[in-house]
Amino acid sequence: EKIVAAELALFDRFLGVQENRRILFCGGGPVPISPVLMAVKDGNAQVTVIDQDAESCELAASILRLHPHLQNITVLPPVLVEDIQDMNQFDAIVLAAMIGSTQAQKVEIYTKIAGMIPTGKYLFTRSANPEGMSLFQYDQFPFDQLSSLYEQVVFQPVSPDVTVHT
Repeated sequence: EKIVAAELALFDRFLGVQENRRILFCGGGPVPISPVLMAVKDGNAQVTVIDQDAESCELAASILRLHPHLQNITVLPPVLVEDIQDMNQFDAIVLAAMIGSTQAQKVEIYTKIAGMIPTGKYLFTRSANPEGMSLFQYDQFPFDQLSSLYEQVVFQPVSPDVTVHT
């Protein structure tokens, strides 16, 4: 809950305070806890969740059907981010920390998505805490490999630190 509150504060900081914010959450997984919390904490936001895994999308959608009061969150059928026709429709694009199993996959996915982000929009990218247990589950995002390519807002979910690379 604290992680999502911090992310929403980052959105306000970098995007300005907005009503009816449109958030694209890439890599929501089978249990989209963070997107749900975003939708609950910012009741005016419209959160769209995408994942390329069909089973993850089906399970996430079935969980949301159990909570009809969550009208402001949508799970799309399995889709790759490059299939999203208009990235300009979103105010914030969030890349989940667990996207890609290896650092090479993370770089490939990040580069693809970042290349689709319209000027003036931000890609908010989660990463594993370099000193935390999460590194046993998935690789830390290799921001050092990309820092010269894109302006970045780096938020490590288990750390209060926010790093902005420009």
